[in-house]
Amino acid sequence: MSIILASEVNWMAKLRIAKIRDSGSSEVTTRTVRDSSGKAHRVRVIDVNSKTFSSDLLSVFKSNVSRERRKEKQLAIAAE
Repeated sequence: MSIILASEVNWMAKLRIAKIRDSGSSEVTTRTVRDSSGKAHRVRVIDVNSKTFSSDLLSVFKSNVSRERRKEKQLAIAAE
């Protein structure tokens, strides 16, 4: 059996885990372009030389993945 003294326990720090969100610093812009048939498409544009390039690229990627998942879910529902 071991005895823990109060002075030994006080050094432990409390940890708090949270997501860090850098709100408002994204430099992703959205443009509307038309293809050869005249259909409008929204395109997300990121600057390669941006300080926030990696986070911008990640946010565009997440957006594209979630859009495709929504489309697949709609197709699955329509097929039933």
